[in-house]
Amino acid sequence: MMDVNGYPEEHELKQIQEWPLKCRQDSLDLIEYVRERWAYADCGYFSFDGRLLKMSTGGWSGNEDMLGALSDNAVFWLLHWRSSRRGGHYVFEIKKGNDGG
Repeated sequence: MMDVNGYPEEHELKQIQEWPLKCRQDSLDLIEYVRERWAYADCGYFSFDGRLLKMSTGGWSGNEDMLGALSDNAVFWLLHWRSSRRGGHYVFEIKKGNDGG
């Protein structure tokens, strides 16, 4: 998990891009996978309350790489993206009972 400098490895980014999403639990599992690798997650740059996922890159290129991989996962992005703003701030909504991811 992660290289010696704390950056995600190529196989981890590929895993994020290709994560299969068939039900809500798959989305929750992907969120947990990303959270475990997100730099500064414990400093408020990553929060999930069971419905809203708020992610800020903090300018860390490893986080930006993971967010890029997440945006390449078209199903996750189409189902869950709600907003983004300059500075690397993103909000996703994981609806309860969402059978599509």
